[in-house]
Amino acid sequence: MECKDFIAKLYIKGAWLTKADFTKKLILSSVNDDSCITEKRKSESLYKGFNSGQPINAVAYDVLDDLNRPGIVSFLSEYLNNKPDEKSANVQTLCGKFKDDIPDISPENLCEKIADFFVDEVLSPAAKEYEKTLANFKTTPSKKVPAPVRNADELAELKALINELNVLFTDLDEKGSVLYLSPFQRSEEEQNEKELELEALKSDFINEHKKLRRYYLSFPDLKELFEEMSSLSRTLTFWYGYKYDEQNRTRIVCDSQIEKYRKCVDKAWAALSE
Repeated sequence: MECKDFIAKLYIKGAWLTKADFTKKLILSSVNDDSCITEKRKSESLYKGFNSGQPINAVAYDVLDDLNRPGIVSFLSEYLNNKPDEKSANVQTLCGKFKDDIPDISPENLCEKIADFFVDEVLSPAAKEYEKTLANFKTTPSKKVPAPVRNADELAELKALINELNVLFTDLDEKGSVLYLSPFQRSEEEQNEKELELEALKSDFINEHKKLRRYYLSFPDLKELFEEMSSLSRTLTFWYGYKYDEQNRTRIVCDSQIEKYRKCVDKAWAALSE
């Protein structure tokens, strides 16, 4: 199950946490030492991105490397106990939402069962996808090509730049979904302001990609990937819309290049983390 779908089922509206805070606390409760998550990821927008469909692959990989399953159970229990007057109703609601995915779920075992489902059906598949990404960047023995030597300072600078680009991308993705999915909630003037804000951010996003050129000589194996990222930065629209599927159900669709860029970022992080 995708992280965004899991969170959508689990999150209780009107609870003591915003959806992004809930996602962050859930992830950080999943590890013994949360610095293994936070040291690589400084942006709060990242957790909003997970709720709107940004892949959790790299984070899932790090979580499983330092997994604290009881920590997830404790967080879920604390989450439900925070509003004791509503706990019984919330527990019944969650049991109903997860019944198809966890047939033996009950009020007595809800936290443990949901924690297990999160690890086995959300994090594990995502981590496996990240492992495939890592494998694609490993030189096969038959080629006998030595791994490029990385200058420590340049590597740190490049990682910081990739993180900055990902923060900008996540912010644009979030603002694009708000702009295109709910225009009816704003006046024409407000909609125009949102459009201008998005365009200004897109301009910054494009300009930041020019900094990648500095690393073409030091990281020649990543030059093609960086050129693809730069090209995508110029053509991304961050458009979102609605579409009916074959069962006449409404689903959200978006600019196909959004997913392409996400994969580029995952590839870049995988290569730089070797």
